[in-house]
Amino acid sequence: MGAWGHEAFENDHALDWVGEVVNDDFWGKIKTALEGEDHDEIRAAAGITIAVLSGCRATAPYQYDIRKIAYDSLKRIMWDGKWLDSWDNPAAVIKYIQKQLRELEEIDPSTTLVDSIEK
Repeated sequence: MGAWGHEAFENDHALDWVGEVVNDDFWGKIKTALEGEDHDEIRAAAGITIAVLSGCRATAPYQYDIRKIAYDSLKRIMWDGKWLDSWDNPAAVIKYIQKQLRELEEIDPSTTLVDSIEK
C-alpha cells in the first residue's frame, strides 16, 4: 500500500475502497437525478456531488463533468417560481441553492479529473 499523507484519502487502499463504492453506477444515478425534473432530487444529487468531490478527489467520473452537470441543474431550477412557491420560505431555498453553486465553483477541477466549469 502506498501512502502519501495521513488524511483519509491519502493512501492506495482507501482510494481502492472508495472506487468500489463510488463507481460508475453511483455516478450514473447521480447524473440521472441531476438531469431529471425532480427539483428535490436535483438538490440532493448536487449535495452528494459536493460532499464526495470535496472530500475525495479521486472519485469523479471520467466520462462526464458531474460538477458542470450539477451546476447547470441547480441554475435550471433556481428560479422555478411554481416550485419555489411550494416552499414556506422561497428566499431561504434560493439562498441554499446559491450556496451549493458556490461550493461547486470552489472544487478545483484539476482534482476532480474534469475541465473547469464555465461561469
